[in-house]
Amino acid sequence: MLNNNDHWARKVGLLLGGVVAVVVLATAIRLNAHDLYRVLGVGGDAWGYYQYVATLFGSHHFTQMPWTHHLDGDHFLSMFTCGVAYLQAPWALLGHGLAWVTGSPMDGYSAPYAVAVMAGMAIYMAIASNLLFHALRRRFPVRIALGVPLLILAGTNLFFYAVRQPVMSHAYVYLLFCVLLYLVERNLEQVSPWRTGGILITCSLAVLVRQLHVIVVLFPLLYLVPDATAFRARLAWLTQRPSITISCLLIAIALWIPQLAYWHAVTGHWFIFPYGYKGEHFDHLLDPRVGEVLWGVRNGWLVYTPVMILALGGLCWSAWRKLNGARTILVILVLVLFSYAAWWCWWLGGAFGHRGFVDYYAFLAVPLAWTIARIVSARWWVRVPALVFVALTLVLNLRMTERYEWFWSEPEWTWARLAAEWSSLF
Repeated sequence: MLNNNDHWARKVGLLLGGVVAVVVLATAIRLNAHDLYRVLGVGGDAWGYYQYVATLFGSHHFTQMPWTHHLDGDHFLSMFTCGVAYLQAPWALLGHGLAWVTGSPMDGYSAPYAVAVMAGMAIYMAIASNLLFHALRRRFPVRIALGVPLLILAGTNLFFYAVRQPVMSHAYVYLLFCVLLYLVERNLEQVSPWRTGGILITCSLAVLVRQLHVIVVLFPLLYLVPDATAFRARLAWLTQRPSITISCLLIAIALWIPQLAYWHAVTGHWFIFPYGYKGEHFDHLLDPRVGEVLWGVRNGWLVYTPVMILALGGLCWSAWRKLNGARTILVILVLVLFSYAAWWCWWLGGAFGHRGFVDYYAFLAVPLAWTIARIVSARWWVRVPALVFVALTLVLNLRMTERYEWFWSEPEWTWARLAAEWSSLF
């Protein structure tokens, strides 16, 4: 049941999106104005995503892009896929037009492209916040639904990937999962074949970005499904209008065609696990580094994004009480946690906090909203310390985002050095 008038809520959502867009764009420009060239990821993993876009402007050949692994002879394999490029391309094309107007180099890497991509990220974060608000207001008071998207943006490492590294995949996937949550919530109210088709396309694009995201297919299948009868009803979403479902499924498949063509052109195989060609595997399957992933000094998730402790507390409690579809979210999170903990590079290299979880903040918004709702309605001796904790996490995240240095992820980074960094923030 909706918590407030739809017309009024739409205005609130638009206002939320507008504020988010302005803040994200202004912050991104302020933090990156000294080196716009680096915004596009040149010389790092972010380049692996953007280089597909640069091929549109003739800067690289499709099968010989720069941020790749050399296989043999003239064969160079990108570890990254073109999924993010679909979302970046419209803004890079806008940048192409701006480059023509301003007389800048039309190579995909000059300042107009960087500004356009940052503007695109600001718009995407506005859309994500708006959709997350509308998804949450169907289950929580409007003030909670309004505050949680802002808390996730400003209080987690999502903000870093929106303003400091807007070409990395994580904020884009966060957008996709906000779309997915919204479509599923709307379908739970009234099934629409178009929304079901949107779910198929969104899942396809998310898996294309990173194959690990196949785990998220569990969300539309099992979220708020209490029994077998409800599961059959969920599957019936696909058969409401078969023509629409098939059309959207074809679009979902078509998204993969350029990627499959690229893999085949470079390796001779239509479907591959790119990292395997580089000798990178799940080396810690028998000794997953769960503790280090969660609270290690090298990008430990809860160390650098402590506000998510509230989300985890709400998730575990809700799962125990069978509330808010929490068991489905918990299963997804556990699978994601184990996957990253088993990966050879469990800290995911140069990052601010454990970036692998950023993608899933849309789903964690549900238990986080549940926790925040309980906090604001609790007695003062619970409410005040909890809200102080939230405020401190906001300050910590925003200040650390601004001061970030790449060596925070290196083996030489210690608890003593991190404590010194924290002490200098206040």
